[in-house]
Amino acid sequence: MTYSVECIKCKLPFTKRSMKSNQKVCHDCLYKNAYGKLQNIRVMSSNDELTKQELVAKLDIMDEKMDTLTQTIDTLVKEAVEKLVDEASLEYSDEFATLKASIVSMQKEHEEKMKTLLSTVNTRMVAFEKRLEERIVILMRKVRELRNQAKKRKWRITKGGVKNALDKRLFEVDI
Repeated sequence: MTYSVECIKCKLPFTKRSMKSNQKVCHDCLYKNAYGKLQNIRVMSSNDELTKQELVAKLDIMDEKMDTLTQTIDTLVKEAVEKLVDEASLEYSDEFATLKASIVSMQKEHEEKMKTLLSTVNTRMVAFEKRLEERIVILMRKVRELRNQAKKRKWRITKGGVKNALDKRLFEVDI
């Protein structure tokens, strides 16, 4: 059975090889660091503490590496997606062409229907305007005739309306 004791020279704990051993110096101190690495397994290597500047510098380096990594990942993903899109477009190019042709033909049919509807609406509007102008001309003639008759007979038109039943009949106009 073994147990740990403190070295007299370096004040670090080390493991004795046997219970009866009265060894007080560790193997590293005894052989004056003749070995490439420490033989004392009980001694923990002390963590070297970094200064704030060193920590910030390491963080900056890590950030730069992360940025380059994300950029490379983005470019790789973009290339992979473009490759997949190209393959998919080649697979379905005939279907896309037929779909596009059908959409174009439907659009032409729709445009033709809209043109015919627009032309019918325009012709109806022109016909309506002509009828309206004709009726306005007829009304203007009747108004002129009525004014001439009123002058000849010396009729007066009051603000409240017509003066007698004869006037009422004269001012009625069929449109």
